Amino acid sequence: MKYILVCDLDDTLTGDKNGIIEFNKTISFNRKFFYLVYSSGRFKDSIISLIKAQNLISPNAIISNVGTEIYYDPGWNIDEKWENIVKNNWVNIKKYVLRALDKFDLHNQPYNKKFVIPYYIEDKVMVNKIKKALERLEIKIIWTRNRCIDILPQNAGKGNSAKYIGEKLNLPIICCGDSENDIDMLKQSKYGILVGNASNDLKNKLFNHGNIYIATSYYAKGVIEGLKYYNIYMKEY
Repeated sequence: MKYILVCDLDDTLTGDKNGIIEFNKTISFNRKFFYLVYSSGRFKDSIISLIKAQNLISPNAIISNVGTEIYYDPGWNIDEKWENIVKNNWVNIKKYVLRALDKFDLHNQPYNKKFVIPYYIEDKVMVNKIKKALERLEIKIIWTRNRCIDILPQNAGKGNSAKYIGEKLNLPIICCGDSENDIDMLKQSKYGILVGNASNDLKNKLFNHGNIYIATSYYAKGVIEGLKYYNIYMKEY
């Protein structure tokens, strides 16, 4: 049986060098069982730089900018079909979003993301006001680590992009994450793995979801623990 293994990067795979070494060895030794995907809020070039800097095993595909763009190796060519799905009516929706948020004093993140409107916000009251102001629009609002808020098309996101790849390849999906922007992909996956270093608040939110395993091990070791919990067939390296 082959699986699509979708892993968040920051603080899911990264954070423990020994964990990365163990992850690389495990996946390399069992590569024929996995189509490996890295999913991140980062843009593509930042993901590629992180993979090199952390000596992570190279993936088959990259999901970037909070699930709004998909790229495939070799060559890291963009999935134009997915891009067309995401950008549907986004130009008009983005205008409404920016107009509605004009009354708020918001601090932009210094990143140019084609299908994401990103801000730095630490105030939960402000986040709730923004959600209220935008509640009638077809968008997703993701507040991560009590610091970053991303506004994106409703049909995008880490969950929908992972599901899209799963349907495209007709393979079951395993999703691994640690933070709020991983919630939708964890819920939509056949097998979800929340690594042990996730916040207690997030663990409590996902505790009753039968398809999500909450690991005790941190970072990449938590991913491996989850794969073993689900009895995903892997040879020992």
